[in-house]
Amino acid sequence: MRAALGVLTAAAANHYLLKNNESNAEGLPTPTNATRANPIVNTSSPPQIPDFFRIQRYKTSITNFAHCESSSSLSDVTTSRIGACSYPANNPVEDRHIFGQFDQWTYSAVFDGHGGPQVAEMASKQLLTKIVNKINNIDYTNEILLDEKITAAFNDMEQSIIDAIKTPFHAGWGEVAKVGSCVLFALKRGRKLVIANCGDCRAVMGSTGQIVYDHKIADRCYPTRINRDHNCRVRLEQDNLQKNHPNEPNLIVCKNEHACYVKGRLQLTRSLGDAYLKYAEFNGNPVLGKSG
Repeated sequence: MRAALGVLTAAAANHYLLKNNESNAEGLPTPTNATRANPIVNTSSPPQIPDFFRIQRYKTSITNFAHCESSSSLSDVTTSRIGACSYPANNPVEDRHIFGQFDQWTYSAVFDGHGGPQVAEMASKQLLTKIVNKINNIDYTNEILLDEKITAAFNDMEQSIIDAIKTPFHAGWGEVAKVGSCVLFALKRGRKLVIANCGDCRAVMGSTGQIVYDHKIADRCYPTRINRDHNCRVRLEQDNLQKNHPNEPNLIVCKNEHACYVKGRLQLTRSLGDAYLKYAEFNGNPVLGKSG
């Protein structure tokens, strides 16, 4: 059992955020005043919603507190059941999950979105295929090679997200650069378990054993955390940020010991998306081309 290191550290940078609190009848964002002044945008007709925003939006009702699903039709004899439950903390829900099998692997993944559901949705549809393409026909017992291939799949997913937001961002839809997602991806083959982590979702392994209690032998379940948080409150992540971005002003901003933020903006230090904290292209005004 091992944990594959998460990828895509959120780099610190000065950035400018377009203020956008408006939405239309579909619940989708509308461009800012700065966008409407952009000569690239045809202001004689209502602005077109970029395809990046047009995804399936999972609405919930107050009576729908949780949604659970599972499958027991598995070919892996070491796995009897796999499933997932989601709790609607946002409406529309920003999170996604997938689970199933391919070849001799069983997989389960959580995509914890923030700033919108778009990156979580995109990754939930594409990341599995990218991983499958990378690890097909390799010696899965070679842990170093397996790590490299899974990390490469995460990097490919990040590039696909960046490619998807470039056009709407430069057309004035600045908030596409603020959408991101954590990813926790578990892969199991026989007795081998691989955890790919990017963000601060938790992977917990349950195991059983026996204890002596009140002079009797009793069964007990033991939870074991098997990954670490990529969160700015973690000292190791703070050290990595300071090493990679020396002399960066306001690199780490802490409200208290439990709530620290990269550039005062995001608690995560690794994620998919969140382009405004990673790439200079996305931390300026998309209309005026100025950094803030």
